[in-house]
Amino acid sequence: MTKYLVQTYPIMLQEIDNSKRTLAHNAALDGNVAVLSYINEFRIDPWCRTSEEETLLHRACNNGQLEMTNYLVQTYPTMLHEVDNKRRTLSHNAALSGNIAVLSYIIKRGIDPWCRPSAEETLLHRACNNGQLEMTKYLVQTYPAMLYELDDSKRTPAYNAALSGNVAVLSYLFKRGIEPWCKTSEEVTFLHRACIDGQLKVTKFLIQTYPTVVHKVDNSKRTPAHNAALDGNVAVLSHLIERGIDPWCRTSAEETLLHRACINGQLEMTKYLVQTYPTMLHEVDNKRRSLAHNAALSGNVAVLSFIIERGIDPWCRTSEEETLLHRGCINGQLEITKYLVQTYPKMLHEVDNSKRTPAHNAALDGNVAVLSYIIERGIDPWCRTSAEETLLHRACINGQLEMTK
Repeated sequence: MTKYLVQTYPIMLQEIDNSKRTLAHNAALDGNVAVLSYINEFRIDPWCRTSEEETLLHRACNNGQLEMTNYLVQTYPTMLHEVDNKRRTLSHNAALSGNIAVLSYIIKRGIDPWCRPSAEETLLHRACNNGQLEMTKYLVQTYPAMLYELDDSKRTPAYNAALSGNVAVLSYLFKRGIEPWCKTSEEVTFLHRACIDGQLKVTKFLIQTYPTVVHKVDNSKRTPAHNAALDGNVAVLSHLIERGIDPWCRTSAEETLLHRACINGQLEMTKYLVQTYPTMLHEVDNKRRSLAHNAALSGNVAVLSFIIERGIDPWCRTSEEETLLHRGCINGQLEITKYLVQTYPKMLHEVDNSKRTPAHNAALDGNVAVLSYIIERGIDPWCRTSAEETLLHRACINGQLEMTK
């Protein structure tokens, strides 16, 4: 097929996708040496890189392609030491793939097994991140000290295992000496990590094995339930509540579970919480932000319209007198902006307690489409705050080049 397409449409050979991947990158990922060597005959640059600065060898290792890795290392030996734009080496990709033969091969050829990318993740972090049990065992047995290494957020590889959802990997790490009660620099537990990614099996494993972990909070007083609400997995949240988490728990910012669901635009979670705890609908945080303010910030029109239908006042304001439209504009949410302007046209001209209009927030955010839309609908582009700031002041204070232009 490759030969047919190249011969029939030769200019197709030079095309790249929206990640700057060439045909050679895809051939390397697939592992077919014959295909790669064939297209290289047509002068495709073997040193081409993706938008993430990945080489052909990164792509081969990412998919655990041993023959392709061997071919590329022998043909372009200096490619072995190239890194991508996050300083990930080939070995990080090989660890992620789970192919021990590929990883051991490139280590034998000179890659440092202790190399770290910009996030300071070890090879073991990468293996655990993808739930690779055999790779995890290989690395722990070969480099036992790697078990306790931390990334730049003070996370051990076990946190990555919790996030991946692989109970076997996590329990193996515990057996090898990882402290199940350890926390990150933000006081995040393994249960917090599992819940933020909706990992039900890991959640059940941790609660059954370490039941009191369900009540631990991070340094923002977020419980695992707040993370589950943010993620949107109803099964995880209902399990946590069944095991004793207070559904009315609040963060240090006084956010409820419903605030967290709405800020991430989680419609099913929002419906579940509103139906189960209807009075939660009217709770506000410590800045008087309602669920509607969070929904507007998220950009999810379905969530916002649902909670308004259930009784939230669309004209509610924060302690700084921000409307829903202010919140939508501060996060560059065009669809929410259109919905609010069309449904509540007078909201366009409301100001907060610093006389900031929605246009000032849009300028600060940098979304030109949002700002041009609300100006078209009648906002004065020469409006000023109580500090006499123009829209251009707001754009410049946040370094928004396109908005400034």
